[in-house]
Amino acid sequence: MQHRGILYFRVRIPAELRACLGWTEIRRSLGTASLREARPRALKLAAVVHDLFNLARRHTTMMENTTPSEDMRELARKWLDEALHDEYETLLIRGPVRTPGELKPREEQSANLYHTLMEAQNRKDYRHTTATAREVLQRAGYPATVSQRADFGGKSPSNDDAPADVPTGTGSLLSGHPRASSDAPTNNDGSRSPVSRLQFLKLCDALLLAQAAVIESASCPTFAGELTARTDYRLSAVRTIMDAPGWQAPATAPHPAPDSAQASTTTATTGAAQSITLSAAVEKYIAAKDPELAEGSKRNVYVNVRQFAEAITETRGRDVTLAELDRDMIRDYGRLMAAQPANPKSREYAGKRLHALADLDLPAEKRLSAKTLNTKFNMVRSLLNWLELEYGIIAKPLNAAFVIPKAQGKARSSRRPFTTEELQRLFNPRSYLAATEQSPAYFWTPLIALFTGMRIEEIAQLLVTDIRQDDGVWCIDVNEVGDGKHVKTEAGVRLVPIHPFLIDGLGFLRFVEEQKAAGHHRLFHDLKREKRGNVGGPITTWFTRYRRKLGIGGTDGEISDVVFHSFRHTVSTFLRTRAGTDILMIQEVIGHDKKSGDIGVTAAYIGKYPTATLRDKVIAVLPWAEELSLARLKDSRWAR
Repeated sequence: MQHRGILYFRVRIPAELRACLGWTEIRRSLGTASLREARPRALKLAAVVHDLFNLARRHTTMMENTTPSEDMRELARKWLDEALHDEYETLLIRGPVRTPGELKPREEQSANLYHTLMEAQNRKDYRHTTATAREVLQRAGYPATVSQRADFGGKSPSNDDAPADVPTGTGSLLSGHPRASSDAPTNNDGSRSPVSRLQFLKLCDALLLAQAAVIESASCPTFAGELTARTDYRLSAVRTIMDAPGWQAPATAPHPAPDSAQASTTTATTGAAQSITLSAAVEKYIAAKDPELAEGSKRNVYVNVRQFAEAITETRGRDVTLAELDRDMIRDYGRLMAAQPANPKSREYAGKRLHALADLDLPAEKRLSAKTLNTKFNMVRSLLNWLELEYGIIAKPLNAAFVIPKAQGKARSSRRPFTTEELQRLFNPRSYLAATEQSPAYFWTPLIALFTGMRIEEIAQLLVTDIRQDDGVWCIDVNEVGDGKHVKTEAGVRLVPIHPFLIDGLGFLRFVEEQKAAGHHRLFHDLKREKRGNVGGPITTWFTRYRRKLGIGGTDGEISDVVFHSFRHTVSTFLRTRAGTDILMIQEVIGHDKKSGDIGVTAAYIGKYPTATLRDKVIAVLPWAEELSLARLKDSRWAR
């Protein structure tokens, strides 16, 4: 078209794209009256418009498949209800605080957690809640798409990055929303559609406020598993949620006691659960999990979930269906496992089935330890949670039926930290330098464990690229990226600051650079991966012989109360008892699940501390360099 002698480019926008783009046509001046000059300019604009239309079509398709706000709101409400219930159960199990000395630290920790979350909610800083949001979506059956897992380009998924209609008012998802739709979209095959980045941000926003509300409620003396506002809080997360338009307290039925008539009812409601046996479902679980599990974990997981199916079948006399699983079966399984020998591969137990071994009535010290039972039960819990998603059984009442006897394995030796005198003998340069001459792994791994509390496998599997800076602080990046690496728990993925003595006193960074220059991918390249996938086996064997030679811990054939893992106990105990370090900072560095802390599940909601803070307040306070005179170890061939 031409206007006042100037040629223009003009194209009408297809009707189905007008709502997305907000225009009915695109018109741009070509800046010339010459057709010869205008033609190439128009072709370029046409190509741009073509790409724009394709982008708009993809966006429109994605938004049509996007989960509406109503569904995100329901997920947040469900999480809040379950978190309040779980926190109340934790409170009942933990029992009352008996002394003012116990009460004050818990109150301070709760207050700090609460204010941290409320500040993050005000800034729309979702780092504290992205992991919870992913878990909530996965439990609800949504696929883990890039829109959830991209971590927003390495930045905090704050409201600054979000589109304009991300809710900025607190409580917007926990209450009504005028544009919300109650219909959750599904695909033709019945599966859920992936959520968009916008919906993920909305869920994060709702969960962040919900987490603060759980902490506020749990800190009230009258807390009984429901939202409870504190009158002394100027800004109350609970009141913000309850005052939002459309809020209604969820109707809750009392939970039946474990021994009630409902305790043994069937916990599956779908036809799929009625048509598949437990042993067949276990094999499907193994097939589904095989690509996800680390090589070192597969054998242990598979043996234990198959043993669960074997135990139920042996007890009931047949292979039951998933629909028949009930709490009585879980209790029977738990009692059967609690009676099993600690060393079932011993020759005296050969050929005996589970019930025959239980009938031996072994003393407590010869049975599976409480720790081993808990590990077994957790693997079965994971199986039951997967069966809930796949076949519709109700896993929660089943998972609550696992019980470990109080006296289980109490006669066995427990692990303890090293004493200062034992550490002095272990790191005496006369013995240590000679014992570590053969391998740099022998020299560095005990020292790294002593100054970080890291697990032996976490150290042994390090890559040279795992030693890096974060905000100017040298640290060890504990992760599962590359070379078959495995971290024990989700909390184990972390950044651990490096103690200044390792850097300045022993030249650890120079050692790392030498490994890079030599073309080594792994930091301790001489350690070979074993059949089970572990790398740290040679270090365990070497260290056990070394400490026995020094007369530390149990001798050959005895259960030792100090092992390599005692370095981890040593660090944790010093920080808690001598340094008085904040428990949450200790957990951040050590890699402990924060749910195991002193204030219950609320401790899991705090985010990450700055690396410099962890270095200065946790790592740098460890006094081993001076107390043990470790500067004498710089004469090692591996020090720099």
